[in-house]
This record gives sequence, C-alpha cells and structure tokens, in this order.
Amino acid sequence: MRLLIIILILASTSSSYSADYYVSPTGNNSNSGIISSPWQTVQFGVDQLTAGDNLFLRAGTYFEKIDITVSGTSSARISVKNYQNEVVNIDGTGNTSVVYLLRILNQDYICIEGIHFTNNTMLDAQGILISGNCDGIYLLDNKISEINFSSNLNVPATPTTNAQGIIVYGTNGNDALTDLKINGNEVFDCRLGYSEALAVNGNVDGFEVLDNYVHDNTNIGIDIIGHEGTAPTNDQARNGLVKNNLVHDCVSPYATSGGIYVDGGKDLVIENNTTYKNGYGIEVGCENQGESTSGIII
Repeated sequence: MRLLIIILILASTSSSYSADYYVSPTGNNSNSGIISSPWQTVQFGVDQLTAGDNLFLRAGTYFEKIDITVSGTSSARISVKNYQNEVVNIDGTGNTSVVYLLRILNQDYICIEGIHFTNNTMLDAQGILISGNCDGIYLLDNKISEINFSSNLNVPATPTTNAQGIIVYGTNGNDALTDLKINGNEVFDCRLGYSEALAVNGNVDGFEVLDNYVHDNTNIGIDIIGHEGTAPTNDQARNGLVKNNLVHDCVSPYATSGGIYVDGGKDLVIENNTTYKNGYGIEVGCENQGESTSGIII
C-alpha cells in the first residue's frame, strides 16, 4: 500500500511540473536557460518548452521572427513574456524572408504577454498571426507597431497591398478556433493598406477583444469578419465580446474606415468602447453578396 501511495504522488506531481527559462540578448544558446545562464534567442528558447513552462525575456531587442511550435494544455499553459517590467522588443528589421513577427499555427494554450513587436515592412507584413486549429490562445498587454506594407510613403494602397497588426484566421471548417483572448494590447503607427490593425476572421467561435488601445493606423481599427473564404465552412467569427477598447485616428485615405467594424460576423456584443476620429465610429455590414451579419448587440 505504501508503494502505491508513493507512485500516485509521483504521478500527480510530474503531471503538473513546470519550469521557468530565460532568454537575454547577452545570453548563449549553449547555456542552461536558467536566470543566471540565459539562452540568447527567443526561437531557441521556445523550441525547448513543454506544457506548463514559462519563457521569460530579459530587456533588450531581439532581431528575430518567431514560430511557436509547441502546445500547452488547458491546465498547463505555455507562457512567453517579458521578465517583470523589463522592455522587450521583437524587431523584424532586415528580415524579409518571413511575413510575420510571431506566428502561432495549429498550437494550443499559449500566452504571449508584455512584448513589443515592431518594424516589419514588406508586402503582407504581419505583427502577430494566429492561424489554423488553435484553442486557448491569449495575447495580453503586448504592443504592435510599424507593421507596414511598404517603406515608401508615396506608394498608393490597392487591394493587393496589405499589412496586419494582429490577425486571427480560423481556417479549419470543422474545428473552430476558440477560447481566444486579445486583451490589453496596443496597436499603433501601422500602414495597413487594405487590411486592419486587429482582426478576427473565419471559423472562430468564442473570443474576447478587451481593453485594447488601437490608434494612428491607416485603415480599420478592429474588425470581426466572416464570409471571406477563410474557412471552407462555418466561416464566421462569432460568439465574441468586444469591450472597453479605445480606438482613434484609424483613417484611410482611400475608403471610409471604421474604428470598430463588423463585416460578416455573428452573435457579438460590442460594449463600452470609445471610438473617435476614425472614418466611422462603429460600422456593421456584410461585404459579400448573399451572405449575412446577424445577432449584433451594440
């Protein structure tokens, strides 16, 4: 009986085990990853994580573009965040081989927190991309800036010139992207072309967009989208709450851009937001003929 009890205790503790690791611009990827011996690159650190682990980024600028290639669980989320209140920048300067600064593709239970993603200038540039089959993705208190479709300020925007600060694509028609939180982020100073600063698009069922500050972008501030062919079925972002956001100076030179826009979304509550100096304050519509937007409470 005593042996059985010991085995059960070991099983329960090992299932909830988590570790803290650290990355610093002055570190080395041959180090152990502890706070006194940090790794150097964020991507290397991310690749070492397992469910429940935390990766803390020390102050400085990391000239990287990052793929999250691991998943947590509902009881053991993986976290990548700044250490304490240190200022951390993920900077895409000089890297034109990948369109995103950070991508989460087909992974679950990830939290990205307290990081500034900046300087990604190229056609179809993206700050943070969430796509595919994902559950439990949290973006908390990050900053996204200077995500631009071109470095030439005189290049006119067209339907084929796009950039996106935060973009979520629910692409699996049979399995919705769910339990999504985009809370407390700031998206600013982005030249977006025909895209949006913050958008939730496709088969996304159950999400929050709360307490974000979206300003001084060249098109729509916050957009909840459906019917664009993002997912083969169930192609509507739905059952979402858009609340306590501040959106201003999101003005397009080529179209009337809404501070908050619902284009084909469904069953949404848009509550207690402040939107001013945009093309429209709040706009609800559906751009795709024969489709609908419904169940919108403002």
